[in-house]
Amino acid sequence: FFQAEDGIRDVAVTGVQTCALPICNCAEKLGDLLAHVSTVETVSDIDILRALLGETKLNYLGKSYGTQIGAVYASLFPENVGRFVLDGAVDMKMTSPELTLGQAAGFEEEVRRFARYCADYTASCPLGSTEDAVLSRLVAFLAQLDKKPIKTNDPKRKLTEGHVWNALFGSMYAPDWTWDWLIESLSSGYKGDGTGLLEMSDWNASRNPDGTYSDNSFDAYPAINCLDYPYQPVDQKKFYAAAVAAAPIVGAAFGWMEGGCDGWPVSGIPIPHDLSPAADVANQILVVGTTYDPATPVQWSRNLAEQLGGATYIEFNGDGHTAYFNGSPCLDKKIDAFYLKGTVPTNEPICQPDDPILS
Repeated sequence: FFQAEDGIRDVAVTGVQTCALPICNCAEKLGDLLAHVSTVETVSDIDILRALLGETKLNYLGKSYGTQIGAVYASLFPENVGRFVLDGAVDMKMTSPELTLGQAAGFEEEVRRFARYCADYTASCPLGSTEDAVLSRLVAFLAQLDKKPIKTNDPKRKLTEGHVWNALFGSMYAPDWTWDWLIESLSSGYKGDGTGLLEMSDWNASRNPDGTYSDNSFDAYPAINCLDYPYQPVDQKKFYAAAVAAAPIVGAAFGWMEGGCDGWPVSGIPIPHDLSPAADVANQILVVGTTYDPATPVQWSRNLAEQLGGATYIEFNGDGHTAYFNGSPCLDKKIDAFYLKGTVPTNEPICQPDDPILS
């Protein structure tokens, strides 16, 4: 059984390439490996591992980016597919700009739900008495930080606008245990102490207190993405306007996310968009969506089920990123029964959380 989540992979190969761009530090450290971390090559590696283990079929659980790995595997090696669970799926037909705009809209909705949670579901919301008031104050705070960062308990690090975006987006992934933390941290930030928000930003970035990082996810993401989705020129002003139109609150942060692969020092195998070979094993694939998933909007999961030739689809009517073990025994039991025994869910395609954040 293989499990992949958010594409975190450890790499430790050295080499030297000539490159003047700052992003080419990766190329200097990783050498030839940098051109071979695409999803297609990862899938090929997984199939080699399957063969080395003597397994005739691969049983696979993939979350988030792991759903792309699973979908590509099913299309390239359908004869080797055992039971696949793809949770929090990515729409494989979309371009990189389309995915970015989709995420902008997804995070916009979840940030608005956070504001409603604070205003309507806490005893006394310190951020504002209404959803609109919470959002207005947040926007003003971010604009203020862009001009004047505030102090934290670390005299060498002030809280910047980027830190708050990082804390905010990270909290939307796991609202059940971070939204109260975010409320407390924002409340302190509004009073001039950015310590809590900086700690939240560090948590989301996997930054340790000594300045090291506990995983390489922030590095792996562009390395994989720039091979999977080779850079295509975009009109930056038009794209920024489209992001703000799709997400008035958070769109400004997403409006600059396209273009990061411009000048990437290596090329590789782009991600395939045609998954039709997987249709023959669609009954062996279970796709799972979360109704208010900010990072992989629920429609992406619904679309992937269709792109895989009509894979079974179930949905968690909850918040946060991915559904499995996220507060719904109803859904967890269905996934377990499918993954372990091959029992395909036939009723209750939508599962509710035991303790919903918002009613």
